[in-house]
Amino acid sequence: MIPCFPSPFPDELLYSVCARYSDRIQYSDKQFLNQELFGDRNVTTVVDLPSHLNHLISVLPLGYGYTAQRLIDEHTLLPFYAPFLPLNRVERIREKMMFFDALSIHNLSGITPTIIRRPNWLRFCPLCAQEDDLKFGELYWHRLHQLAGVEVCPIHYVFLECSKAPARNHSNCSEYFCAEQAIVLTTPRELDLSDPNHKVLLSIAQDATTLLCKHDITPDFKCLHNRYIRILANRGLATYNGAVRIRKLVEEFKQYYSPEILSLLQCEVDESKRSNWLSQIVKSLNRDKVNHPLRHLLLIRFLGYTQEEWNKIPNHLDFFGSGPWPCLNPTCEFFRQLSIKECHINYQKTHGGRLTGTFCCSCGFTYIRTGPDVCPEDNMRIDDVEKYGTIWEEALRKLWSDSTLSLQKICMLLGTASKDTIKRQAVRLNLPFPRKGPRGRLTYIERRKYCFKTAKETFFDNLDYYRTEWLKILVKHPSATRTFLSRNFRPFYNRLRAYDEQWLEMHLPLANKNREPRQYPTRYVDWSSRDAQLAVAVELSASNLRNMPGHPIRITRAAIGRAIDRKSLLEQCLDKLPLTKEILTKVVETHCEFAIRRIQWVAECFDEENIHPTRKQLVRRVSMQPKIAANPQVKVAIDLALASFELTSNVTV
Repeated sequence: MIPCFPSPFPDELLYSVCARYSDRIQYSDKQFLNQELFGDRNVTTVVDLPSHLNHLISVLPLGYGYTAQRLIDEHTLLPFYAPFLPLNRVERIREKMMFFDALSIHNLSGITPTIIRRPNWLRFCPLCAQEDDLKFGELYWHRLHQLAGVEVCPIHYVFLECSKAPARNHSNCSEYFCAEQAIVLTTPRELDLSDPNHKVLLSIAQDATTLLCKHDITPDFKCLHNRYIRILANRGLATYNGAVRIRKLVEEFKQYYSPEILSLLQCEVDESKRSNWLSQIVKSLNRDKVNHPLRHLLLIRFLGYTQEEWNKIPNHLDFFGSGPWPCLNPTCEFFRQLSIKECHINYQKTHGGRLTGTFCCSCGFTYIRTGPDVCPEDNMRIDDVEKYGTIWEEALRKLWSDSTLSLQKICMLLGTASKDTIKRQAVRLNLPFPRKGPRGRLTYIERRKYCFKTAKETFFDNLDYYRTEWLKILVKHPSATRTFLSRNFRPFYNRLRAYDEQWLEMHLPLANKNREPRQYPTRYVDWSSRDAQLAVAVELSASNLRNMPGHPIRITRAAIGRAIDRKSLLEQCLDKLPLTKEILTKVVETHCEFAIRRIQWVAECFDEENIHPTRKQLVRRVSMQPKIAANPQVKVAIDLALASFELTSNVTV
């Protein structure tokens, strides 16, 4: 039994407590100290993850108030590593720290010197040391100050200093260095918070403090992976099915952190290597591969979160909430009630890996929503209807036969915004045409327009036309090759190849299989020159589109690309065209900006026609979606347009 083992101070390393005990007792043989404390003369002194803790607890005085688990949580560095390790590995590390197996602890943690080198010397904050001396009467080693990547004190905003005590004593692995003797107080070096690099160092120290103080974080690689993927996908740096856009991620990461700070923290990202740590940090979570916590902290800060905020993010990928979800079929008895128990999530390979959720009610009504939901109101949003169900269809049959109802009224009762939707469903259900309206007039509808036909069915309806036109092409170009025909008469060639391939093969020139492959000269693209030319062309094209007479056209990247015949270049190579990208960001219109311009154009049309419109007439002619019309800026534009008519009428009077 040890009668006078010191009580640990706040944030003190267990190594520091043992060093203070050693300084008091003054053992002539340091190995005897290890024998007394840890039950093994040959145990190596370790700063971060010590072992043999159960034996230490067993020899402490009665009423000491500590358990092995409490020592691990409050006086070792495991809480810094644990959130970024698999749960089973953390449990094994804890077990080895409590018992007599110190050899594999660091290997299990994955924190090896080949990843990020640990500090060579024990470190301290000059101001913390002064406060400790005043408050406790002696100095001690703080846990936070010994972490790799922590270069500053988050309490006093000064840089840490190196002491005379080595963090790893290779000459005498049983020796402890007391802070009282190893620390030489120096003038504090203050942080310059106007320096972005100093801000990064401060944020890392603050996040490390959070990790050391939080003992209730349950390690889970799956949850960590889910958080990364969701936030990266929201920023366009990954798809929702987990594919990370590595090139874009590395580019933005290196723009966020300076090369100097990444070099200081030993976290440089080599773009030439496919296996750089940033490209592997998310992928490796699926394989239980460990990365240093410092790298996780850098990535988390890059994504816009402090460690405190990061711990509050939901662990599961609930892109559409946790359910249940409402039925949005107005004809169903469960309308707007939370009756749907399951949400089927799909990740589309097109549209940048877009995420959609499919919701099916027991009434058969199935709707789709593009995710993720960003606000509670999204729970009542429908982006597409996959299936209307028997209840909705029966309601349509009943309403269709009621001649007192207009199509607009039927749309309102069935919860659809488009008359064309009602017409298409009526054709599909073989409802009678024409339909008698509420005014007694027949509503003539071109039935064929709303029939559901596949591209293949449409082709076979016009089979003779395609074959005849193809034969005319062959007569007009008797010496043409297959390549020439496929490139210059693509509409006919593609449809015949898709739906009438056997006939097309009989009416094609023989393939020239012995032709040598064409040798193309190596091309080198001067991207900077092309970027400058495209930037001017994009700006001019946007101006032309904006000032074009007639119905306004929304200024989008695709519209500009079509106008200058560089659509594919703008879509596929924009990362190589920074000037063009910047110009596009400035000139491309949002839906609300385009709606405002369209309001102004419609107002001019009414003015030329000498019509003083009502608000409803103006909005109807502008033809915009309700959610666009509800935008505050759009409402202001509508009010200004109507006010201009009031002003004009007053002047006329």
